[in-house]
Amino acid sequence: ITIILRPEQIRLTPPELDGTASDSSATGVVRSVDYYGHDALIELELLPTAVRVQARLTGTPVPAPGTRAALHVHGSAQAFPHLSHT
Repeated sequence: ITIILRPEQIRLTPPELDGTASDSSATGVVRSVDYYGHDALIELELLPTAVRVQARLTGTPVPAPGTRAALHVHGSAQAFPHLSHT
């Protein structure tokens, strides 16, 4: 299955004090930040998978590259069957 989320559906918070995510979040490391005036596009590497995702943040403090963050999804996701390219 492939899950599709819009970058603005991802919210970032500091990870739990022990450095792990809660049951309802995943943990990632900020790899890059691109500013676009009123918002910023954050690229995160999910731990421990190394999958990269993007989050669009508006009006909130933006974490610096190298910072760990917990990711929370707001809204519905779109799911599609995985297509093998064989």
